[in-house]
Amino acid sequence: MPNSTHVNIILDAKSNQTLKKSAQRNNRSKRKEAQVRLIDHLSRFDEMGMGLKGQQENKSEN
Repeated sequence: MPNSTHVNIILDAKSNQTLKKSAQRNNRSKRKEAQVRLIDHLSRFDEMGMGLKGQQENKSEN
């Protein structure tokens, strides 16, 4: 992956268990599962306020 970076985080036990189960269901490592989930989250949610991207525009049209 060009121009990539590494991110280290500390998860609480519940989040770690959720990540572990999700990784197993998807036949991925925890690292890959965390990567996929973070990329998905960043692409779906806006930068401020955690609103879904595109949702703000729809509200102003109504």
